[in-house]
Amino acid sequence: MSVRSLPRLDRLFGSGSVLGLPSSFTGRPYTLTATAITEADVVHVAREDFLLLMLERPDLCREATEMLGRGNDLHPFGAGGASKTGRLRKNL
Repeated sequence: MSVRSLPRLDRLFGSGSVLGLPSSFTGRPYTLTATAITEADVVHVAREDFLLLMLERPDLCREATEMLGRGNDLHPFGAGGASKTGRLRKNL
């Protein structure tokens, strides 16, 4: 008898979610996997472009740093302050 292994569901993310924020700063590979369960628009922002944006917009850099400080590797933008974190998402 074999047991089929199913993927583990850790979190659900909605519109405006950002995955891999720590990797954008460190340059380390993003090692987690995400699977869309509905139709989704996905945008990849190159690390160089992300870092340039952080230099050009200190306010967005501060928001990203605050998100990292909350300790979530996978952090849905908008959780706990949508008006503030929404600016970063709109500029990505």
